[in-house]
Amino acid sequence: MRSTQTCPKCSRRKFLVSNELRQPNQHSVNGTHPIVAVTLNYEPAKTFLGSGNRPELGRFETWICLACGYTELYAHGLPVNVEAIAEQHPDQLRVVDAEPPERGPYR
Repeated sequence: MRSTQTCPKCSRRKFLVSNELRQPNQHSVNGTHPIVAVTLNYEPAKTFLGSGNRPELGRFETWICLACGYTELYAHGLPVNVEAIAEQHPDQLRVVDAEPPERGPYR
């Protein structure tokens, strides 16, 4: 929806956009916190985003069609080296490359 500016379900073009999807903080009366795109299990030997913190990667931007309610989430704020991070945590993350292989001049 973000790139076409058209809802794939109803073809309408009016959206509610939230730059950061948030949820209530259960330990606060009126506090909220962002929903993280990727949260890794804490492994002290592999911590790369600060000591003692659970590694969290990216946040969600939300696009909601005002006509039918269809919703799409887009991750933003992912680190540049996200593929290297996935290689360090193969039990938790994987990168799927669906691009067709490059062809040479011969078949």
